[in-house]
Amino acid sequence: METGHYKNMRMAAGELAGDLGVRLEYCADTLGGKRALADAAGISEAQLFRYIRGDSKIPAEKALDVARVAKVDPSWLLSGAGKPEGITVPRRPEFRPELMAKLTQVFTEVMADYPNRLSPYQRGKFLALAYESMRHEEMGRDVEIIPSRNEVFTMLEYLGRASFDEMVNIHDQAYRRLALGLMPEDGDPFWEMHFCNAVQQGQLNKYSGPAGEGFFRRVSNQMSEDSVNRLALLITEASKNQREGRIRWLDIGCGNGREMEFVSRNANADCYGVEQSEVALRELALREKAGQFPAGRVATGEMRMLPYPDASFDVVYSRMSLFCQPYLPGSGHGVETAMREMARTVKPGGLVSIVTARGSGFCLLPYLQMMEAGDLINMAAPLGLTPVRQRDFESPRASGNDRVRRQVEVLFKKTA
Repeated sequence: METGHYKNMRMAAGELAGDLGVRLEYCADTLGGKRALADAAGISEAQLFRYIRGDSKIPAEKALDVARVAKVDPSWLLSGAGKPEGITVPRRPEFRPELMAKLTQVFTEVMADYPNRLSPYQRGKFLALAYESMRHEEMGRDVEIIPSRNEVFTMLEYLGRASFDEMVNIHDQAYRRLALGLMPEDGDPFWEMHFCNAVQQGQLNKYSGPAGEGFFRRVSNQMSEDSVNRLALLITEASKNQREGRIRWLDIGCGNGREMEFVSRNANADCYGVEQSEVALRELALREKAGQFPAGRVATGEMRMLPYPDASFDVVYSRMSLFCQPYLPGSGHGVETAMREMARTVKPGGLVSIVTARGSGFCLLPYLQMMEAGDLINMAAPLGLTPVRQRDFESPRASGNDRVRRQVEVLFKKTA
């Protein structure tokens, strides 16, 4: 019989890296044998033997159960990469029938008026994904969610109409990986080629159709007192930082342009914007026509690929746009790509101002990422961005969405 010591020697020799069966045996040994592992993971001992021998392919959810009870990193168990010590896989949240009942009721009401017909199969897939997303969020935020018509409608718009099935499938895969502890490995094509791009497409869907029209109606053209004071302070800091000439200012995710107009009016600045929402771009065109800022200052694009050369701006400003990207630490994708672009386009000595949703974790559908100041600072450090100041606050006007009411602001200076 192989002992744990012998298996550890084989692991040190690299044999565990390529053989799932050996890694399953390692997990069994940590619990005192295959029977103990099978009982703890809720599978038969005979089936476990089939997984070990390679006669049957272990389903992802069963592998996650094994990883949880053996207290090993599920990424290591499935791929052999890294070390067994690491993430503890959480148990799936208990089913809450009240949430599913209310979600089903609201979804039925929305579908009565929704212009895109869904097949029974598509309806079932949507309900399953929407429930998983809401239940995961309930557990993460320690709240009970009551689905609303607007929320369900926005979910449908986010998933889109032309590529509904593909979007549902990608988000379902992402939920199973992320929510159960399978963080992305650097170079895994799923995240950059599928998930991050799907989130970007979903945000474009959400803000470019009827849901976007409703959002921008709620936002309106009026700025809160806090927003005015925050922008006024940033203008003062940018003016002190500017030695000569006009400030070149970039607003990423500039929305309907109200903050671009404020900066253009109150600073010695040439203000530019990047936006992708079709609804917002129409409003920006009206502002441009009305002379509220010069023509040609707004580019159509997104924050992972800013359409400007290196070191183009004295101030790069991102207010409540970064949360539209997933935070996958160490992957180089999503938020990390956006941070690299901000650092790339700001001049040495220039300022990068970020305001985003504060907290930990994410809401999957539609995607909303929450981060703390420390997350932003850790990402910024290798990019030559040094924090100047930071604060946590609650927005008095969060468009009716309490998920984004708690916000964090960090101001960086490009020092390298």
